[in-house]
Amino acid sequence: ILNISVAWRIHEPLDADRLQACINAVVNANDALRLVLVNDGGSLRQRVLDDVHLACPVVEPEGSSIEERLQWGLEHASQMHQRPFRFTQEPSVRFAVV
Repeated sequence: ILNISVAWRIHEPLDADRLQACINAVVNANDALRLVLVNDGGSLRQRVLDDVHLACPVVEPEGSSIEERLQWGLEHASQMHQRPFRFTQEPSVRFAVV
């Protein structure tokens, strides 16, 4: 199983609601991003969810300096990366804005 994390530093104002709408449009247009695993008589099979609404939480970083806030954001991203997916309960994609 491949797990890829990506972080971008954006220097302009960000419309978090618009970002979340765009993320969900992309996810709902791509079957692979809506896959879950279901138990079918003792064997696993893939099921594509019909409609997915993924949260894209906005998390305020901790720290008083920009360097502390950037470091906190990187650590938060690392924690998200290390958190296992529940393949039988949710698609294997997640997002956050820090």
